Amino acid sequence: MAKTKRDSLREEYTHLKTISGLLTNNRLLRDFESSIEEASAVSKELESLKKTISEKKRKEQELSMITAKPVNSPDDKVNGSDLDKESSLRGKKLKKQRAFSSSSGKS
Repeated sequence: MAKTKRDSLREEYTHLKTISGLLTNNRLLRDFESSIEEASAVSKELESLKKTISEKKRKEQELSMITAKPVNSPDDKVNGSDLDKESSLRGKKLKKQRAFSSSSGKS
């Protein structure tokens, strides 16, 4: 009778120990607590990085909106003669390129 009672108590103790998990193992409990703290710190750092990225994207969009003006807008201070000079220079460059490519192709 005493042996069966002892075996019964041993089984019950083993079952309770298994169910309690971390509570009966101090080393695992401390490791779990440190993991929780580390996860919390990493989560805070992640949120901080997300905010930083969001701010940088917003600033980038603002800068791109400032620098991207429509061509020939009323704010432009380019007069007609400047545009004529620019198109003339482009035409000269094109002629030079065509002349070079046609002369190099004949060799």
